[in-house]
Amino acid sequence: MKSVLIFLLLAVFSVSEHVLVAQKPIRIEDKNITFMHGTYPGFVVSIPEVYVSTVRDAWIKSLERGTKSKVQKEDIELTIFGAINKDISESPLNVYSYFKENDSCVQLFVTYELKKDVYIAKDASNLEFNKVRTYLMNFAKDQYAGLVQIQLDEEEKKLGKLESELKSLESNKSKLERIIDTDNETIKSLDNDIVIARSNLVSLKSELDTQKNELEKMAEGSAKDERNKYVSELEKKVSKLENEIKTKENKIVDLKAEIEQSKNAIPGNLNEQEKMQEKIRQQNVVVASYKNKLNNIMAM
Repeated sequence: MKSVLIFLLLAVFSVSEHVLVAQKPIRIEDKNITFMHGTYPGFVVSIPEVYVSTVRDAWIKSLERGTKSKVQKEDIELTIFGAINKDISESPLNVYSYFKENDSCVQLFVTYELKKDVYIAKDASNLEFNKVRTYLMNFAKDQYAGLVQIQLDEEEKKLGKLESELKSLESNKSKLERIIDTDNETIKSLDNDIVIARSNLVSLKSELDTQKNELEKMAEGSAKDERNKYVSELEKKVSKLENEIKTKENKIVDLKAEIEQSKNAIPGNLNEQEKMQEKIRQQNVVVASYKNKLNNIMAM
């Protein structure tokens, strides 16, 4: 019982090291954000697992979308004046932001300025405050989901490769079985040919013996010369038929060896198929976990 429990635990661990891919929470906090030139009301968005360079590039594109204004970079800070974002405000916005990378997440620090010294904050404009939170949550979800989609694609590629390898094993097994069936049919045909050839060989040898006996009794002359030619032809036919029989017998030996080799290969093939099916089962669990993770992110 103890050994069975240990085996089950090992099996769980072997899968769980790939399956522990549950989504982590995206956090949005309204805080005062400190920039090089002052501290202003703003938001801190914590996006799990993502790469800061990827998220920063996407953030810059989102800031510049729909406007001729360009993001200005100063040290780590990103500033844009007159940004157009109808999801937040009908009026142009000044947006100040920067990123920090932690062990488990990337943090976006951002402040929205509606007009000079008027910032979107909970106590100032509740409508725009909620719109900002919604916009930032959607941005964070897109970044997080984009990363997980890439991971899911990679895991699905692994699954596809495993399924392809299983199909190859199944195809090889079918090929081995076809070899066995074809070789058995060929052996039957060769056996039948040998039976007929041996019967013909008996007749030829009998005829040859008869002609040789008669040849010994014949007087020298043209008739004996003709008979001697006939005996030579019979000897050639006997030799040819014996060689054909020997060739077919050798062919049967080779075919039987091939059949035996194919039969011996099938158990190993089936064993590999079982291993591959288990790998596929485990990989299906991994793929399902990433799909579930992706769905949960989008449902946040």
